[in-house]
Amino acid sequence: MPLLFAPKEKDLRILSVHGDAKVNKHLASLGIVEGGIIRLLEDANGAAICQVKGSRLGLDHKISMSIMVAVA
Repeated sequence: MPLLFAPKEKDLRILSVHGDAKVNKHLASLGIVEGGIIRLLEDANGAAICQVKGSRLGLDHKISMSIMVAVA
């Protein structure tokens, strides 16, 4: 399921990240990689605030929908 549809405040395993190479490289530098753990904290107006490796990140709608996750 896309990150935006995932339950809040639960650990989620990243299954895949769909996007162009530049965006995927930037997300990887932030710790958003296949097999990693992410937590959706809030979603508002299509944007997501999530936690990755102890840091909070804001992701826009397009990127949030390109990150596929499953409950860990």
